[in-house]
Amino acid sequence: MSHSLLFDALWDSYRDQYGLTCVRDTSESEVLARLGVTDGAPLPRLTVQEAMARFGLEMPAVRLCVSGRWNFLLDVDPHGKTFDPRAMSRLSVGTEVVSAWYMLAGTVRVAYAYDGRVLATYRDFMCKPAEGTDPGRLNRALDSVGFFSEEFEESDDWDPAEMALAAIEREFAMALAPEVVNGPLATVSLPETYPGD
Repeated sequence: MSHSLLFDALWDSYRDQYGLTCVRDTSESEVLARLGVTDGAPLPRLTVQEAMARFGLEMPAVRLCVSGRWNFLLDVDPHGKTFDPRAMSRLSVGTEVVSAWYMLAGTVRVAYAYDGRVLATYRDFMCKPAEGTDPGRLNRALDSVGFFSEEFEESDDWDPAEMALAAIEREFAMALAPEVVNGPLATVSLPETYPGD
């Protein structure tokens, strides 16, 4: 059975839920501009606990870091705002975006966008492969770690929240160290609407 280092990195700070969106080869300032964060002020560097105390559950916020070719946007509280197709479309212009969202023993969701279009979305509760205009890459990634296999999905050791992260970290060659996730990261609240909405 597969193991996810990305899940291990998130587990210490986020425990039983996460919201993660990854943008390839795009600067932090461009990522923020695409999300409508344009004030240019220096961002506070906060741990997840400090960010929760500052932004709480009512104000969607993300913590940002770079690892390899990827910008990681970690939801302070898994609100799913960067999982929204409008956000993923904006973030993926000229590049690619992969996002995973898991809420308190609920369903796992994974999506993939490329060059301004969300190509595939997977919802674990649907018990069927990802859907969209081009779901092949996402389905290949999910299948490689045991999704769509009764043998794994019926096992007590198989965790879709971990396996979703194992799938994207392998398919998209991403890694994130626990000490980075657990340390202070640039943190920003997200606007209520995206530019152009």
